Amino acid sequence: MGELDDDTAVGAAERVPAPAKSKGRFTIRTAAALFMLSAVLELASIRSAEPVIGTVLNGVPAMGYHVIYAVLFGTIGYGLWQAETWALKAIVVGGIVYSVDRLGVALDPASMSAYLQQQLGGVLPAGAAEMHLMLRIIVLAYVLFVAGWWAFAGYLYLRRGYFGRTPPAQ
Repeated sequence: MGELDDDTAVGAAERVPAPAKSKGRFTIRTAAALFMLSAVLELASIRSAEPVIGTVLNGVPAMGYHVIYAVLFGTIGYGLWQAETWALKAIVVGGIVYSVDRLGVALDPASMSAYLQQQLGGVLPAGAAEMHLMLRIIVLAYVLFVAGWWAFAGYLYLRRGYFGRTPPAQ
């Protein structure tokens, strides 16, 4: 029997981390830190109501919603920070979940209105025009966040060489 090196497995490619001077490293690491911060903020707001398609979640369902997003954001943050090969897939899966969630709510004025009324403590703006303007601003913010997510996914695709580098064959 031949001896194997303890550091390598038969047929497995060794993963080499991205070099410290790799192009895009600062941007990707900054995004990773912000995703991890988002995970922490999701947990910090675990008792907050959350609009979803057709309703506003409160109590235990809202807590579950926040935990799911905390896990999603934490996983993406870790994957980006470590330059894991699966980080690009996590961004795409997260983008799909986030897009369906946010755009679904943005296209459902009834749940947005109920959420806004709940957040304002039942105190409504002076008129319907002000309420309509507030709803439009929130919808615009959701659309911009979704667009930003996919723009970042495109950026990561362009920098895909940063992830999962393998050493040259010897």
